[in-house]
Amino acid sequence: MTQVDVDGKQKVYDPIYVECKTIQSELAIYPNPSNGDFKIEVLSSNSSDCTIDFVSTEGTQMLRQEMSLFPGVNTLYVQAQTLNKGVYLVVVKYANSIKTERLIIY
Repeated sequence: MTQVDVDGKQKVYDPIYVECKTIQSELAIYPNPSNGDFKIEVLSSNSSDCTIDFVSTEGTQMLRQEMSLFPGVNTLYVQAQTLNKGVYLVVVKYANSIKTERLIIY
């Protein structure tokens, strides 16, 4: 790292400590926006049952999927051509958790 003072003097310092962490989201949907074919990834720390609801912006449940989760990243492939173009909330309920993500169908 280089420090430049107001008078133009420079001093170079060696790094003391650098750490990069990747933060993995508990819920990911992609591609998003989607044409109706997409993946939902749910990160779970233990095994549990999972309910995934697709809710319109008016609050109407349009579709429901269920799956069993295992520890780690779980992937659900969705073909939801029954969903009209628009914005939906994807509500994932599992192991006393509720996660919500926005989904755009074009």
